[in-house]
Amino acid sequence: HTYSSDPLALQSVVHTLGHAIGAVTLGVRLGEQRLRACLLRCVNATCLTIEDSPWPPQVPGGYAALQPEHLLRLLSGVLPKLTTLKVTVDSIWSDTYAARLAAVCPLLEALTVYRPQIMLTNMPLVSYRPFANLREVALVSDQSSSVQDLLDTLAACPRLQKLGGLMLDEYGPDIAELDYSALSQLSELTLAPGPQGRSLPCLLRQCSNLTKLGLRGVRVEGSSIRQLVAALTCKLASLELGRLEDDGEDICDADVISLCGAQPALTALSLLTTEYNPLIARGHDITDNALTAMHSLQSLELLRIEDANMENISVAALDALVRACPRLRKVVLLRVGEPDDWTDDAQPSSNALRAVDELLRERGGELEDGDVLEESDSDDTTDSEEEGI
Repeated sequence: HTYSSDPLALQSVVHTLGHAIGAVTLGVRLGEQRLRACLLRCVNATCLTIEDSPWPPQVPGGYAALQPEHLLRLLSGVLPKLTTLKVTVDSIWSDTYAARLAAVCPLLEALTVYRPQIMLTNMPLVSYRPFANLREVALVSDQSSSVQDLLDTLAACPRLQKLGGLMLDEYGPDIAELDYSALSQLSELTLAPGPQGRSLPCLLRQCSNLTKLGLRGVRVEGSSIRQLVAALTCKLASLELGRLEDDGEDICDADVISLCGAQPALTALSLLTTEYNPLIARGHDITDNALTAMHSLQSLELLRIEDANMENISVAALDALVRACPRLRKVVLLRVGEPDDWTDDAQPSSNALRAVDELLRERGGELEDGDVLEESDSDDTTDSEEEGI
């Protein structure tokens, strides 16, 4: 990866190492001629990222990005093994350009086209249909897709298994009339945070082969978190949940108890917040009862709890969970908010959590809870396992 502001030095490196380079990241400010000269040397590269801004940021001139025509010309006849492309294009990406790019890069399996300066994709879901070998699509878009768009894209891309950032339209054809068979090819699905169409529960029921599902910040009128999880007919290995309700309700013990019963084969579970502003971030409504319910997840290897505080969960309950789940190797506790705002009750002694960390390390994992484990190791500290985490 290079962000060199010295084009001659960059060209020298690429000229020397070109055939050995498997993945390359280049800044668009190198100019089309130098970019193409570099790519011509990287004949074995399978992954290409073209940045819209130079590095370091102090390089004058602001942002720059390729026009679609420039990108097509740049990639024509180079990188014969290219399978992954991430690029910023300074224009709305049309279906025509997508079809031409698919002809230029026929082996593409993963494609992301960003807009300059913002982390939003420049292609709607339907524009990915010309890429027959596509395996993974990561949408970061403010454009919604209908259920029909999704089904048509899956039919056109029979190898597509991983789809991220999907935002469903509220309106569309009568979903009862659609052929959902293409949904069975999806193994990973992540929904975009925000409102989703009321067809989502029906869609989830048809995703019979999902192993990973992300529902962080999803809101569906008339459906609760328990109803969405209950709609699943697949057995997940990984589940990511955030606040789902329009009225701002958080994940509660009953939600966790329900999902543990419905998805006993989980190997990874994430309970996340959707708000990063420490002034308004709030805690989930989960207590020790939720951790006790997780004892049934005997395949669990990773647990992540992202919260504004941990005061309703005790160290004793966390320790019991780790001992009850023999495969659990990594626990991530991430507080959202300013440490100065934490209550004294929410700060356990370092030794109390260190014992949990040591047990996880014996299994080849760890407890990630930075600020607590960074505290003093003084033996004079009196530990209380009933303290809130």
